[in-house]
Amino acid sequence: MKKTKFFAFLFFLAVAVIFFQSTDCADETAPLIKVSCTNSPQKIDKDGNATLNFHAIAPSSIKSIVYSVKSAGGSAQVISKGVHCSVVFHTDDVENFSGGKVTVKVERAVLRNGNIGLFNSDSAVASGIVLPLSSSDPTTPDSPSSPVTPTDPSIK
Repeated sequence: MKKTKFFAFLFFLAVAVIFFQSTDCADETAPLIKVSCTNSPQKIDKDGNATLNFHAIAPSSIKSIVYSVKSAGGSAQVISKGVHCSVVFHTDDVENFSGGKVTVKVERAVLRNGNIGLFNSDSAVASGIVLPLSSSDPTTPDSPSSPVTPTDPSIK
């Protein structure tokens, strides 16, 4: 009976040491990663596709990053791997598409020494906007369809 209590005590002691040791090191070993979408917003093409590029600012100790992707208004898939990623957004209904959003999140990073780091930081999340085919280009101002001519004869 005494051995069971002793082994139970040792078990709980070992679990406590592992728990406190792992929470102690978690913040020190996880490198800081910031992600941003470099070409948002993007219009879909006639096939319903748009490609968004996400750029990560990460320490040089990171070899590659694994991203998860979520989309609203269509489907999205990560097509490139490494530190940065490209995501292809697709909608089947090009005519009725009113816009969408793609969000990528850093799930884990592979360090050059082979270790893997997990992330729960808000800085490791970025979003990009997808516009319908019929929308005007948001990066250029609207141009007039006809040249402006003066109506006052005194203006030459």
